[in-house]
Amino acid sequence: MSNRKRLLSSITVVLLLSSVLSACAKENNGPNASSTTSSTESAGSSGSNARNPIELGLFYNGAWYTFPEWGSNTISHMITEKTGVSLKFTKPNADDNQQFNLMIANRDLPDFVVNDMKNPTYKKAIDAGLFEDLGPLMDQYAPELKQRMGDDYWKMNAAADGKNYTINSAEIRPSNLDRFLPVGPWNPAPLIRQDIYEALGKPKIDTPDDLYNVLLQVKEKYPKISPLVIGNSKFPFTAQPFGYEFFLASFGVEMYYEKDNKLYANYKNPKYLDALKWLNKLYTSGIITRNDIALTDEQRKSIIDSGNVFYQVGSVGTGYQSPENDKSIKYVYAPMFPDATILQQDSIGWAGWSISKTSKHKKEAIQFMSYMMSDEGEKLTHFGIEGKDWKMDNGTPVRTDEYYANIKNDPEYAEKLGMGAYWFNLDLYDHWIEGGEMKKNPEQKEALDLYLPHKNLKLYMLSIEPGPETEEATILAKATTDFNTAFPTFLMAKDEAELEQRYADFIKKMDDMGVPKLEALWSENADKMRKSLNM
Repeated sequence: MSNRKRLLSSITVVLLLSSVLSACAKENNGPNASSTTSSTESAGSSGSNARNPIELGLFYNGAWYTFPEWGSNTISHMITEKTGVSLKFTKPNADDNQQFNLMIANRDLPDFVVNDMKNPTYKKAIDAGLFEDLGPLMDQYAPELKQRMGDDYWKMNAAADGKNYTINSAEIRPSNLDRFLPVGPWNPAPLIRQDIYEALGKPKIDTPDDLYNVLLQVKEKYPKISPLVIGNSKFPFTAQPFGYEFFLASFGVEMYYEKDNKLYANYKNPKYLDALKWLNKLYTSGIITRNDIALTDEQRKSIIDSGNVFYQVGSVGTGYQSPENDKSIKYVYAPMFPDATILQQDSIGWAGWSISKTSKHKKEAIQFMSYMMSDEGEKLTHFGIEGKDWKMDNGTPVRTDEYYANIKNDPEYAEKLGMGAYWFNLDLYDHWIEGGEMKKNPEQKEALDLYLPHKNLKLYMLSIEPGPETEEATILAKATTDFNTAFPTFLMAKDEAELEQRYADFIKKMDDMGVPKLEALWSENADKMRKSLNM
C-alpha cells in the first residue's frame, strides 16, 4: 500500500504546491465572477430531504488517513444538499486488519466500506458474501452510473464470479484515457543542476553513454558534488519506475517482459542486463559508491536538499525548483534515453468502495455513489466550485484567478473547501485539471513534451498480479525478498563477467523457486484482460 499512499500524497502535495507557486507568480487582477456548480446532471439525487439527511456509515480500512468530518467543509455541505445524504466515517486504530476481520466475523458492516483491493480482507469480505452486487442495484436505482462507467469498466473490474462489488478509486479504463493526463507529477523525471550543466558547456546527455561521460566530468571537476544520487533502501520487484527502477525503465525495461504474447519476469528482458551493466559501470568507476546504493529515503532527501548533487530522479512538475537549503541552485529537466518507457501503475485501481449487504439504505447508497461518480460530483469534489475555483478552457478544466488569489491569501483554502479530501470517488479527475495547469505553465509543458513520447500504458498488463493468500502470491513475496537482496550485488560486481554470472545464477534460483508458475498466471490474466477489452 505504500506506493499508493505515495501516489495520493504526491498528487495532493504537488497540486497544492503548484497552486501556491502559481498564485505567487500571478498578478491579482481581481476575482472572476463566481457561480455555483453549473451542471444540471441529476445522477445520484435520491430525493431525500437535505434538511434532514440520511446518515450513511463509511468504514475505511486504513489507519494512516483521516477523512475530514462530513459537514466540516463547503463541499460536503453542497453534496448533502444535492443528495440528501451525509456520511459518518470510522477507521481502525492500526493497519493490522484486526478490526475489519472482527467486523467480517460478526457480519457487522456499515453502509459503505472502502478498502485497498490488494488487502486480503477485500477478497475475504467478498467471499463471505458481505458486499452487494452493484449490477442489480444500478439497474433498479441508478442506471446512469452503469452507463457512465462503460461496459469496459465493469468487465475489467469484475470479480471471479463475474459480478461487480466495488467502485475503484484512481482506476484506469479505456473510456477515460482521452481526457486524463497520461504523465503528471506522480511520474518520475530526471533533473540536472543547471549551473554545473552550463559550466560544462551543455554537453549531450541523450544516451546512456552520453550521461556516463558527463557524470565522469562532474566527478573529476566537482569533487564535493555527488555526480548522481539514486538512493533506495529497497529495490522493487514490480513498481513505478522510481529509484533504480527508473534507470531500468530508461533502457526500455517494462513491468513485465513480453515475448510471443507471454509475460515473464522483467529481469529476463535482455535490456535488463544492459541496464545492470551500465549501473555496474557507474559503480566500478566511482560515480556511485556502496554507500550510495545503501542510502535510505531520508538520507537521499538530505543530500538533495543540500543541492550537492548534479543528477537526480525527481518528479514531473518539480523541474525549475531549488533545493530546500540553497535557493541559488536550480534543477532543470534532462532528456530521457531513446528507449525509455514509463508505466502508469500496476493496477486498474486502488481502493474499492463497496456497499454492504447489511445496509438498510441500499437505494440511497447506490444513488449517492452515482452522484459522487457523476461528472458534476467528481468536478465538485476534486476541482471545487465551477466559476469560482475552476472553469473550462477549450475542453480542459483550469484554475481561475480567484482560486489562486484565495490560495495566496489563505494556504488552507483548499482544505477548508474540502477539495480532494474525499478521494474514494477519485476517477483520475485530478489528472485532468493537473494537465490543464501543466499545459499553461511553460516549464511544466516542457516536461510534458519531453516525457509524453515515452509513455507506454498497456491496459492488459494492469491488475494481473496474483490474489492474496495464493501459491503465486507466496512465490511473488519470496521472489521480491530475494530480489531485494540480490540487486545490490549486481551493481557491486567487480567486473562484467562477475555480474553476468551473478545474474545467471539469480535467474536460475528464481526459476527453481517457482517464478515460471507466477509468469504463467500473469500470461493467463493478461489474456483474459485482452479478451475482455477485445484487444
